[in-house]
Amino acid sequence: MRFTRLQISATQRFHLLFHKKCLPVTKTVPEAELRELLEYLVAQIKIWKKGHFRRWQFARDVVTIASGLSKLEECCDAYEILLEERPEFKNPNHQEWTVGSAADDPDLKFFRENFDKICTLIEERSRPCAA
Repeated sequence: MRFTRLQISATQRFHLLFHKKCLPVTKTVPEAELRELLEYLVAQIKIWKKGHFRRWQFARDVVTIASGLSKLEECCDAYEILLEERPEFKNPNHQEWTVGSAADDPDLKFFRENFDKICTLIEERSRPCAA
């Protein structure tokens, strides 16, 4: 899984450098590998305790991959964890979302289009149940 993450990152950085635009994560590796990576990353961020040194990075990667694959639930779960670790990611244009501009990143398109829905779902989860 580590190799796949590195391969995706290197391919996207290379494409941005030489073609001056972001390459969607879905075009970097076969979809089956991407789905396998997504499952692995989701499992990791859910078992690691708050403050684990890789948790926020993996959560950010899950948001990006889940968004690229149009997976709302995974996107929501990971974004909630990302906000626990790094509240500055409340800003969908935060500079650490991606190498280039977050607004131009095709992987974050689904996330941006569903941002209000994702935030509402997270808020609903955190409300105490009425008795």
